[in-house]
Amino acid sequence: MNKNQLSIVSLGLALALFLALNMFTGVGLRSMRADLTKGDLFTLSDGTRNVLAGLDEPVDVTFYWSKSQTAENPMLNSHARRVHELLEEYSAHAEGNLRLEVIEPLAFSEEEDEALAAGLRGPQVDEAGNRLFLGLVMRNSVDAVETMPFLDPRREAFLEYDLTRGLTRLAESGLPVVGVLSSLPLAGGAQPPPGMPPQQQQPEPAWAIWDFLAQSLDLRDLGSSLVKVPDDIDVLLVIHPKDLSPTTEYALDQYALAGGRMMVFVDPFCMFDPAGQGAQPGMGGDRSSSLDNLFAAWGIAMTPGQIVGDVESADRTQGNDGRPVACPVVMRLEPERLDQDDLVTKGLSALVTLAAGELIVLDDCPLEATPLISTTAAGGGLVDAAMLQFNFDPGMIADTFSPDGTTRTTAYRLLGNFKSAFAEGPPPGPGGEPADASGHLVESTDTFNAIVVSDVDILHEYLWARRRNMLGMSFIEPVNSNGNFVTNGIDNLSGSNDLISLRSRQVQARPFTRKQDLRREADERFRDRYDRYNTQLQATEQKIAELQGPNSEGAVSFSAEQEAQLSGLLAERDQLRKDLRKVRFDLNRDIESLGTRLQFLNVIALPGIVLLIGALILGLRSRPSQAKKLSPLPPTS
Repeated sequence: MNKNQLSIVSLGLALALFLALNMFTGVGLRSMRADLTKGDLFTLSDGTRNVLAGLDEPVDVTFYWSKSQTAENPMLNSHARRVHELLEEYSAHAEGNLRLEVIEPLAFSEEEDEALAAGLRGPQVDEAGNRLFLGLVMRNSVDAVETMPFLDPRREAFLEYDLTRGLTRLAESGLPVVGVLSSLPLAGGAQPPPGMPPQQQQPEPAWAIWDFLAQSLDLRDLGSSLVKVPDDIDVLLVIHPKDLSPTTEYALDQYALAGGRMMVFVDPFCMFDPAGQGAQPGMGGDRSSSLDNLFAAWGIAMTPGQIVGDVESADRTQGNDGRPVACPVVMRLEPERLDQDDLVTKGLSALVTLAAGELIVLDDCPLEATPLISTTAAGGGLVDAAMLQFNFDPGMIADTFSPDGTTRTTAYRLLGNFKSAFAEGPPPGPGGEPADASGHLVESTDTFNAIVVSDVDILHEYLWARRRNMLGMSFIEPVNSNGNFVTNGIDNLSGSNDLISLRSRQVQARPFTRKQDLRREADERFRDRYDRYNTQLQATEQKIAELQGPNSEGAVSFSAEQEAQLSGLLAERDQLRKDLRKVRFDLNRDIESLGTRLQFLNVIALPGIVLLIGALILGLRSRPSQAKKLSPLPPTS
């Protein structure tokens, strides 16, 4: 066999070996993968392993997957394969207690009828009657059922949490019961402010946080007043408590003394309080809330009339003049600003808050108070809430804010025992009649566990979620960890720590910190120029308006001097507009320059360096052979 034949045979053998290796890895190593992501986002977590190890009975999981339909959509097909692979891994770690079945429900088949009867969403995708199914059903031995109607690919980062949550529901006797006491229309149905025409007074939809929590919890709307917290409440969620009656405060006090678990959201100035938004022009409605009496018994307080800001954590928002501005009271708090030793905040990505208050611990605090969310020391400071009362101007706040070098805390965990805020017994009834004091608790009979947050706006979807539609179905798409923070807190207070370890590992955003720093520096460098030109432009336009106004007889006429003055003002206005455009251009020049440099590094410089190193190695390895070829032959005798 000559060299050419040997080369052809070797090439054929290499190709056959390559195909065989691919077939083997596709079948034999199908469930194996390397997770190179930061935080091991695609590795089965300890929380899931604990839940799977705790299964004491078989669970049947039926995955309905319309393979022929998803094959036409690469994104859906990739997501469906990810779901299938993850379910196989669940089955492998469940030691026989999770039995997986994958079904493709064809049009007009019994499997399609079963999927629809189970509650799966199968939107019709063509005129032939074919439906797209991508959901699953979990059943245990006592016929308890958990259904995931549609596995949205945009929730892939939360896929493991959603699957494990379903298994947890089957293992437990029902969902955690969460009572919600709030002055806000969280569950929807509230009417717009008075004065709106009747035809426009439509019920408001539920807040996104309500729908988000309802996916995994049994929510009970308790209104804004109660005499006693119901006995079946596992966690009490108190949101924006305004003008609570003494009877309601007493009910909360007694619930806490009996070992109740609470998550409380108060606010010195709630931007999304409908009462404040409906106030008459020129009159700011009261948008604050607190639990001063209970807080005093717990040993904490919220600084009245003050809002926390942080220039180091300032998030960009649109100013009143339309330009973006880094506003200190709109804070994007990165993980380093969150307590990484507490399961509620450990591993969360950024939280976004708006006009949060400052929580302080009193000297005689009887509880263990642990800060969960804090500002930086270098950038933290306070703003008078009166600045927001009539007009929220991010640019003005940014210009006048002055850091005071003090770390401000906006959320605490409280744990321990305390004495009642009603030391003299329950308050009298609404009509002044004496209350029944037979069951009055003077001090804690069980450990009190609570999380207190001094921002209500953190719950509004404007700061943390987007409502999306896909195939005719509506979804809530989180854009940061605000929603997860709330669900983490409730899961922790109700004892479901395995779910926390899953949810908190989902990092939604990893901001380019260098880019953020450049934006902040550019804002500071060009803000003075922008403000100066903008002020001059406004003054010039005012002069033009005055000069162009009608005379006493209602006509507009100009003398030669006035025409010259008007011409000069118009030219000055045009020049100022050019100056403003240049400032805006300069504002983004550093950012664009950075992007160009990064693009050069990624596309040209780094690959070029790799090629150069390869060429040098190849050149060094080829030198000995070349030297051998060029060496003179030994002399012949």
